[in-house]
Amino acid sequence: MHILVCGKQSDTELIEQSDVIVTAELIGQAQVTINHVVVGMGVLEVTEILKGDNELQVILLKLPLIEAPRSSTDILYKKWQSGLWFLRELKREGFEDIYLANHPQCFISIENAEE
Repeated sequence: MHILVCGKQSDTELIEQSDVIVTAELIGQAQVTINHVVVGMGVLEVTEILKGDNELQVILLKLPLIEAPRSSTDILYKKWQSGLWFLRELKREGFEDIYLANHPQCFISIENAEE
């Protein structure tokens, strides 16, 4: 299940709706099976925690499947992308401790964050 946030969010809305806000780098991607469902998964290496559990070192990020046909709502991230991530936990969708960045505002590259 994908939850798409439509339209531009204010900074306040983005912060309030994010369970975790971190600076991190996407260090790996793979396809995994969880509860008999194949999903795309990324691993974020956390460098700074701005909101959320202060003990986080890595975060699992749900991604579109690598080999699947693309949807117009898919947001693709590349390995080694580094920046500010606004993440929502997918607990309500049955994926505890797995997060989602499903809106263009949910990731700000390190280059853009420094501007």
